[in-house]
Amino acid sequence: MATTKCSFSVDTYPGTVEKSSYYESQSLLHPFNKKFHVIVPSSPDCEFIYSQFETVIQNHKTLYFSANASCLLSSSLYESFVQNGTITLLSDSLPDSSSSIALYNGTIWISMDKDTYLCAGLSAKASGNQPKNTRWDALFNISDTPFKYGSKNFERLRKGLERLPDFNFIATCPSDKIQDFLEAAPFTVRCEPIRLEHNTLRSQKIPPVLFEPNFPYKNNDDDDLSTLKENAFDILEYMSLLGLHSPLLQSTNATDPYVSTYTIPMKNAGEPQTGDITQITVSGLLTPDICLCLYSRIQSPEWFFTGLVGYPCTPVSWIGKVHVHNYSGENAIYTLSRAKQNSVRWTWKLFQ
Repeated sequence: MATTKCSFSVDTYPGTVEKSSYYESQSLLHPFNKKFHVIVPSSPDCEFIYSQFETVIQNHKTLYFSANASCLLSSSLYESFVQNGTITLLSDSLPDSSSSIALYNGTIWISMDKDTYLCAGLSAKASGNQPKNTRWDALFNISDTPFKYGSKNFERLRKGLERLPDFNFIATCPSDKIQDFLEAAPFTVRCEPIRLEHNTLRSQKIPPVLFEPNFPYKNNDDDDLSTLKENAFDILEYMSLLGLHSPLLQSTNATDPYVSTYTIPMKNAGEPQTGDITQITVSGLLTPDICLCLYSRIQSPEWFFTGLVGYPCTPVSWIGKVHVHNYSGENAIYTLSRAKQNSVRWTWKLFQ
């Protein structure tokens, strides 16, 4: 089961932080994203946000190909795309598969079961969050000089990758480099545009506290940390139901209490308001640069909720943490922000 961690700003209480700097620091630690979605109260500004998102992603593509990982070290790709961090990729594997591999910013992560580890002969360590000797993790910073093309370290890595099974890869690179990559790749590559979807949910019940200027802090002297945390998880549940288009949140819903006892969070703050909610979703392999650019285009809503959802198949979800292989693959970062105050109010991290 995944773990959800709630933090208040930068783990200070009470207080908020300037939204762009905090979101940037968190996003850069989460490089392999399959979805960016935003939930905002419906207004004419939503069309502007949608058009801004279209501008950001219009030239970006998600690339798909099948190959042995050693092909990435071919002379046509290595120095021009792989070693210098131009391309970001990961294997499209199940979390419990025999091996998975990811590449970001000139660093390769590999997760292997014991049999694959013994066969590959790559330098690796037992995974930090699984029973000893059941999963092995390897990390190679190939942007360093020791991994220069043709060096001993390079050849050792290439031979180890040859012993791994072939993978189905998902990849992306800057839009002005895509054609160069297609021409240099020693395998067939399929390109698909990044997808953009737009949905409006009519007559939704909205917790009134979302519109309070000091939300989630009502009175800093009297606020209780445990109450704030409880409210935080209630808000996350509410936003998740919005993302699922749950009928429980419709103002006309009259679910039998014997079937569902769900209530709008923080009801003691007042009766829920009724309004329309807009959800905009971007799907594809999204690097932190793309996600940060999308986030920066959300300027005017009273409040907005964002979700940055990772691929379940990546061997590492969060850069800078102990290298761990996912049990179920769930990993995401969610934020609740106030655009007019330029501040992040709550942050949730979903990880193993």
